[in-house]
Amino acid sequence: SMMDINKEWLDESSNYMREIAGDDCVMTQVVDVSSIEEAERSVAQTIEEMGGIHILINNAGIAVRKMLIGGETDNRFWEVSAEEWERVVGVNSNGPFYMARSVVPHMLEQD
Repeated sequence: SMMDINKEWLDESSNYMREIAGDDCVMTQVVDVSSIEEAERSVAQTIEEMGGIHILINNAGIAVRKMLIGGETDNRFWEVSAEEWERVVGVNSNGPFYMARSVVPHMLEQD
């Protein structure tokens, strides 16, 4: 199962995979990994539709756009709002934990 919060990017990536490996090679889900509920739902849906999970590539990540203008840190970190920072931490720190926490018990139960 391939997941992304951005449906356009998800469609682009999954269409590329389908061109290489065929239409049935991937299922897609729009998921916000910073939400424990969405992480758990997406794992349950993957198990239901695919019969299990054998690997987790846990690579969701974002950056504060204000700090990456032109690929450099053009703004000072103290100019980043608390809301922007909380979003980065939610995706980059909580997201991997939530996904692993949701997947590992199922992996341990599998043969």
